[in-house]
Amino acid sequence: MTRTRFKQRPGIQVAVIFTMSLIWSTTKYNREAPIIDGYFFEKNQQKGSKRYWRCRECNVTAITVDQSLYKVNGEHDHLPNPAEKMQRKFKRKIKETISSQPTLSSKEVSK
Repeated sequence: MTRTRFKQRPGIQVAVIFTMSLIWSTTKYNREAPIIDGYFFEKNQQKGSKRYWRCRECNVTAITVDQSLYKVNGEHDHLPNPAEKMQRKFKRKIKETISSQPTLSSKEVSK
């Protein structure tokens, strides 16, 4: 999704275009959750195919339609947490390994 913001200067109008990245992750309850530009969002509500999300750490909201990013409202007042993204990936990989091969020992899973 690209986001356009217009900045007014005396006699000049400048358009600033932002490109936002959307990655889908899963929560500990195995529900989908978006990561938008490195910020984690939690589901707020759903109306049909439109889902409303809220940032975990501030009041920024986002709207997705189906699996596409539709709109982001607000500015974050904190930095993104890339370490959390890595932890989620690692946990998901461990869960997938355990579910596909339940007889493995803990040492074999951690390899």
